[in-house]
Amino acid sequence: MNRKPQNPDFAADGRAIPFFSRLHVRLILFFAGLLTAVLALGGLSVQWTVRRALEDELGRKLESVAGAAAAAFDPEEIGYLLASPGPRTLEYFRGKLGHFRDLTGAERVVLFDANRRVLLDTREGSASGEELFSLRFHREATEAIGRRERSHTILFRGIDGRPTMTGFAPLIREDRVVGGVGVDGSAGFLGAVDALRRRLFQIAAAGAAATGLLAFFLAKSITRPVGELVRASERIGDGRYDDPIPTAEGGEIGRLARTMESMRLRVVERERELKAMVAGVAHGIRNPLGGIELFAGLLADETAANPDAVKHVEKVTKEVRYLRDIVDRFLEYARPDEPHRTACEARPALLDAAGLLESEFRACGVRLSVDGFPESVRILCDPSHFKRICLNLMRNAAQAMPAGGLLSVEAAPEGDRIAVRFSDTGSGIPEEARSSIFSPFFTTREKGTGLGLSIVRQLADANGGSVRLVRTGPEGTVFEIVMEKG
Repeated sequence: MNRKPQNPDFAADGRAIPFFSRLHVRLILFFAGLLTAVLALGGLSVQWTVRRALEDELGRKLESVAGAAAAAFDPEEIGYLLASPGPRTLEYFRGKLGHFRDLTGAERVVLFDANRRVLLDTREGSASGEELFSLRFHREATEAIGRRERSHTILFRGIDGRPTMTGFAPLIREDRVVGGVGVDGSAGFLGAVDALRRRLFQIAAAGAAATGLLAFFLAKSITRPVGELVRASERIGDGRYDDPIPTAEGGEIGRLARTMESMRLRVVERERELKAMVAGVAHGIRNPLGGIELFAGLLADETAANPDAVKHVEKVTKEVRYLRDIVDRFLEYARPDEPHRTACEARPALLDAAGLLESEFRACGVRLSVDGFPESVRILCDPSHFKRICLNLMRNAAQAMPAGGLLSVEAAPEGDRIAVRFSDTGSGIPEEARSSIFSPFFTTREKGTGLGLSIVRQLADANGGSVRLVRTGPEGTVFEIVMEKG
């Protein structure tokens, strides 16, 4: 039997599986998300640790430079600075301080007194005696100077916009703190840390992409056999036992596949035994029914002059024919003939089936409409099988409309296939029965055999097609047969 391969993103009933409910999508998102989080958090941790270590190292360096600058001026020179020296002396001291700045690579070196006024500054345009305004923002540093301790500020943006840090050291004369030294140092090297962060994020993104790709192949290796087993179990749940279970190579999935295949074979064997039993019983009943029908005909001839006897014989004959119809259905289910698929016109087979049901339609008051079934429709199917499919579906529809109604049969192309819909205006199928309507021997009617829809599905599957219940309710029921185009 030829079947179209099923898309793993769709369930057996044709409905799309929600995107985030698909197992391979969840696996990919889990692994990719996990690695991205680990790399991103790890990268941020490394970047933060490196940055803090470099900031601390810069602070210690600036403190040492500030201490060295304070030590470069002896107490007598500090006294001159505090006493407001003349221009020539001040120029000398400024040159000395500038030379020290150049030797250490500092951005700025400034000496200030206890009142936070500038004594000496390497910055151009800075005048002695003016307040060092930046000390207002570094209160902890000035307090440390009062305790004769070195300190440094946190990283801040300088006037030029570059990251800067200032180290401080006390300026001591005659064993007392008379001011302090501030040394500004650029932290431009921290740009390399920012570059490191960007590189770490790039690595995280590349790692996530690589993990996603690996997870995709891993997920496929897991979800493909699982998906095949799911679809196989759905087919078994629908009563389709012909397709073998795809067996994986090993592991738990392989064991599950082998168990399901063993189960399928047992079900197939049990169904084969059931069909053999049904066929044997049907044959056992068919022969005496033929004899009863024969003797009923003879009895009708002998009692032709007795109207009452004739009526009784006609009732016997009618019931025998009804029993024979049931037996024929049992045999059709138990021993279906092999299909001889050919490209054929579908409408003639439909009309032949409708002709066989004409008396039933008339008795029930059912009107048949085939206006939506073009004569040009051709399907790839055994014509006799399609006729029997139509016969069973139309008979079911007629029985669902005992008080009369409209049965419409329409056909329309769907890609490379033809969809044939049988719509009635009956009261619908009870909700509790909808999941079992295709099961053999299940029926909601008192005299039903429960084989009509089961035979329809069996014949549709045998011809590479499918049947499904489209909808049902108080407004009626719609069944759909899908066959390949002829």
